[in-house]
Amino acid sequence: KGRRTSIGPALPGQEVRIQAEPGEEGEILIRGNSVMSGYLHNEQATKEVFAGGWFHSGDLGYAIADSAGREFIHVSGRVREIAKRSGAMINLLEVDEVLGSIPGVSDFASAAFANKWVDEEIGAVVVKEPESGVTEESIIEYCRQRLPFTESPKAILFVDDVPRTATGKVRRAEIARSFA
Repeated sequence: KGRRTSIGPALPGQEVRIQAEPGEEGEILIRGNSVMSGYLHNEQATKEVFAGGWFHSGDLGYAIADSAGREFIHVSGRVREIAKRSGAMINLLEVDEVLGSIPGVSDFASAAFANKWVDEEIGAVVVKEPESGVTEESIIEYCRQRLPFTESPKAILFVDDVPRTATGKVRRAEIARSFA
């Protein structure tokens, strides 16, 4: 814990809570006077995002208290960037960090795709550097040496470009469809 930069404590007039056991990672929930009131013309989405009277941010995080007892919030990912494999919760951003450390890989992204035996399986798309000798097998082996078995990608696809939005966010759902 604590390896992600803190976004600080809750602002005055705001309440922030982590939907998990104390000290554990979970979804960041917020309520207060500066939280949006809902989605325009979408009552169902508003109802879902405000379940239990809290705004469900979709962000994952954890809190660490300072010496004065103030809880500092650390954002660690997005709910959609989590996979569930054989009961284990896998943060795809951590898988991406390992993929990004592989020599000969210029771009990369992981995604979860449905698997009837283990709920979801992990796959990755990789852009090789020119003249790189990386193979599907070498990438999988590299990841297995640095990640628990459940978090290691089991399938690699080489692509020319990683699917991204205009703002640079990985299109994980599009990547997952590549493995369907």
